Amino acid sequence: MFALRSLRARLRTIALIGAVGILAVAVSGQVALRVAKAATADLGDNNVAQRYQMDSDMMHDAMRADVLEAMLMGQRGDSSGVSAAREALREHGTRFVTSLDSAAASIKDSTIVASLPATRKDVVAYVSAAAAVINVALRDPEQARTNYEAFRTQFTVVEERMEAFGDAIQGSSRAVEVSTASRFAQASQLIWAIFALGYNLLLGYTGLPAFGHGAFFGMAGYFFAASQKWVTGGLWLPLLIGILATAACGGVVALLVARRRGIYF
Repeated sequence: MFALRSLRARLRTIALIGAVGILAVAVSGQVALRVAKAATADLGDNNVAQRYQMDSDMMHDAMRADVLEAMLMGQRGDSSGVSAAREALREHGTRFVTSLDSAAASIKDSTIVASLPATRKDVVAYVSAAAAVINVALRDPEQARTNYEAFRTQFTVVEERMEAFGDAIQGSSRAVEVSTASRFAQASQLIWAIFALGYNLLLGYTGLPAFGHGAFFGMAGYFFAASQKWVTGGLWLPLLIGILATAACGGVVALLVARRRGIYF
């Protein structure tokens, strides 16, 4: 228990407790904002990776269409059609590998990154299997059909790889969302615990009921949020503004209260 005899000592104690509480709330908010910033960056990277993964998956299907078209044109003896399919395959194969590499560059999850070299190796093998079919489609359709069986096997392998890659990206995004929600919940619980602790100190230790206690709690948050509209270069300056502005308002109220007598609001 505090042995505070005079009203002035009690008010000074309240001011000190309030300053500590504001600082604790500000630090909690700072931590929460940093978590939000990191989570936003991670989710942005995952979204970029997901876009490239989807593009790679489209190229995966497009290459099969190129192979089938080349086989059909080869059976018809259409050299220009086979050449067009070969050119399309070259474009789609290059885009497939490029998109996969771009997706890999965007991923920060170490587990996903570790699996990508094997995926890329299968993709390169898939591109080679497709080329093996098209290269003989015109002069040896029978050999093209034989090569197509190996191509189809590699198609299934790559399909499973790409599906697992997409699922891993989505799983990473969900993990980030869950972790971020948990951290925000912890910060919110800490802030409200500080708010409750402030009431306990006021009523339990100093014996002074304060109906306007919540006003200072909200005032710090308001000044912190409002100052970010005009202040740039980080969050610490807005935090300091919130603390000082609330302390100044508390000082004005304290000066008025210290000169009053009796019951007042």
